Amino acid sequence: MDFTKEKFKHLDQFFTKNPDICLRSMNLLDEKEVSTLCFDRLKKHKDELMNLLKAWQRLLKILPESQNEVTIIKNLLNKNLHSAVQIASIPKKHFLKEYGHLFNDLEEANTMYQNAQMVRSQIAVKYMRLKQNQEPHIKATRFRQQI
Repeated sequence: MDFTKEKFKHLDQFFTKNPDICLRSMNLLDEKEVSTLCFDRLKKHKDELMNLLKAWQRLLKILPESQNEVTIIKNLLNKNLHSAVQIASIPKKHFLKEYGHLFNDLEEANTMYQNAQMVRSQIAVKYMRLKQNQEPHIKATRFRQQI
């Protein structure tokens, strides 16, 4: 994903039109919820904006609440960091050294890194369950585990 200043300009306009949006809790995969958002003159950029909002939301969910969360997220997106899996794949020392200055302090950066590790682990467990449920012996028993 490439996040340019032009895209952030559209995002800033979007946030101005939608001041009450709460990305920490909104389901951006639910068309009904998305239809409540105001795109106005940004409709031709909607797909691009939705990708950016989803990346924003992924980072927001692992970032501890912060006074500077908008700045931190924009800086992370500018560095092409946009998901917990991506952040967790970076060695911790490297993440703190390369990106620690983007946060209010190293403790906040460390907390975000730990949150990213936790999310990546949860995703891995879900993936393993899905794969295991496709095994022939599971299908042969005619029951399914809940995911």
